[in-house]
Amino acid sequence: MEKKLIQLEKALRSVKKLSLSAKTKESMRRNLLMHMETPISSDIKYTSLERVSVYIKKLAKITEPSNIFKAKIKENILSTISKHRFGYNFFMGFGRNWQKVFSVFMIAVLSFSSMVVYFVDIPITMAAKKTSFQNLYGDVEVARDGQTINAFKTMQLEEGDVIITGAGGVAVIRYFDDSISRLYPLTELKIQRLYQDKDVMSKTKVEVELTHGHVWSQVVNLVGDQSSFEIMANDVKTKTSHKASFDMNYVKSRKKLSVSVFENKVEVSVPQKKERNKEIVVEGYVLNVDKNKSKQDKIKLKTEDKLWVNVNKNEDKQYKNKVDEEKTAESKKKAGVLPGDPLYPAKKLNESTKLLVTMDDKDKNKLKVDIAVKRLTEAITLLSDKDKDSAQAVLDEFSQVVDDLAIEVKDNDELMAYAKSSFQDEEKDLSIVLPDDDKYVAKEALRDAELKLAITPEDKKRTSLKLATEKVIESKELFQDDKSNSGNQTLLNATTEIVNVSADDSGIEDPKIIEQKEDTLSTIEVLKEVVNDGTDENPTVKKVIGITEDTLKESMDNTESDQAIVLTINDESRAPLKEVQE
Repeated sequence: MEKKLIQLEKALRSVKKLSLSAKTKESMRRNLLMHMETPISSDIKYTSLERVSVYIKKLAKITEPSNIFKAKIKENILSTISKHRFGYNFFMGFGRNWQKVFSVFMIAVLSFSSMVVYFVDIPITMAAKKTSFQNLYGDVEVARDGQTINAFKTMQLEEGDVIITGAGGVAVIRYFDDSISRLYPLTELKIQRLYQDKDVMSKTKVEVELTHGHVWSQVVNLVGDQSSFEIMANDVKTKTSHKASFDMNYVKSRKKLSVSVFENKVEVSVPQKKERNKEIVVEGYVLNVDKNKSKQDKIKLKTEDKLWVNVNKNEDKQYKNKVDEEKTAESKKKAGVLPGDPLYPAKKLNESTKLLVTMDDKDKNKLKVDIAVKRLTEAITLLSDKDKDSAQAVLDEFSQVVDDLAIEVKDNDELMAYAKSSFQDEEKDLSIVLPDDDKYVAKEALRDAELKLAITPEDKKRTSLKLATEKVIESKELFQDDKSNSGNQTLLNATTEIVNVSADDSGIEDPKIIEQKEDTLSTIEVLKEVVNDGTDENPTVKKVIGITEDTLKESMDNTESDQAIVLTINDESRAPLKEVQE
């Protein structure tokens, strides 16, 4: 035994440090990435690459230690380092204990795996998106720093720029947050603010001012309470933090403004004396403002407006599909090596190595968040490729990591913020996905994670209501796409969650929950308008909507504005819903 250990020691001593030039590393990385992304013809064999893949698989299989053994290895390494015992005596000391010898071997293997994964699992840094013209037609100019520039496609726009369309000009602006503004002829729009948080990429603010003219805006994937898209005209502010499509027409000479909503809802603030009067304008309605007086009406299009509206509605659908395709492609880049790939075991081994050698608990937990995000992006890619079984296995692992994080975040605000911001970035990429899409499974897994990370009862109630509100919007879009079966089921799921939260008398209402209920109620109003305007009357859907609306109103009627109050709704509130479910 001792003889073999001495031979092992000599073998380890003979291993020379791998030294590669930067040029060689880059060449290897490019070749490996090319082999992964490009289908290899069956008559071409890369034998060296295949041998490396097979070797890594074998290493991963035989060198994956238990959690207990990992802890022992870590303890032995730290103990040895603290004593500064290196050289021949170091190896001979290890030779008296096979676990210590194996730990040295593990260090060598794990170091090798890390070097290999450097070339196959390099973190993808997505380039920051810019605000620019997506399309231009006719006469369009940009006023910047006192000069006027002829606009051109892909021209990058900045804060302070004023976009001016001529009599035959139309401009389409794509903002960095994926929102869109389409400018009608004879329109002037000024970009006031373009903000994105450097740490939380999903936290964005876009603010523009309509000086005069006509502009249609589509917001596709804002997430989080601190993100918004705003347009100001004559001191009237139109704002949304969710998906929405709305049209603004401002006649400067008459100081007359109209805000027409064609998807979901927007919040409009109208100045009245020294206060601002906020109104929620839902889909299918227009708010007319004249001399700071506002009035809401159902949208009634004039003949000359119908073409503009129909074109924009069609463009909205096409643009949503385009953004969905782009987000799927981005997820594939971020996912990197996928399950089933020969190099995937090396990727997993590298993650285990990083967790093993990371000593600081804060860094270790952040690493767990990063690993969870990797699993989610892998699942999205697999689902987009119709590999549901592999995707589910990856999502199960994602769920397990989130379970661990849910314990760690209870007394760690910094970790909670890091986890929420990381997951919000993924939530933004999935915001367009509907229940009839294969990727919806990943969206639901992300929602479950959001609920698990909600610590207090108040946070859980507010999060449940928020997620249920999102499902109401999804059901509305499904009904509009004539997918009634999927729409019915999604609405029923949302209603069940809303009723259960509203009927829970174990907690005390706080301002955030009240605010979320108001948002949910206005979203129900959007759905009700769509269903009432539909050609096919569906009494079951209307009944479900009525149950949800009545439950929310009853719980809010018990709430006083100056203090929190305990809800008093009992199980009788669930009876009508149970009848519909049966």
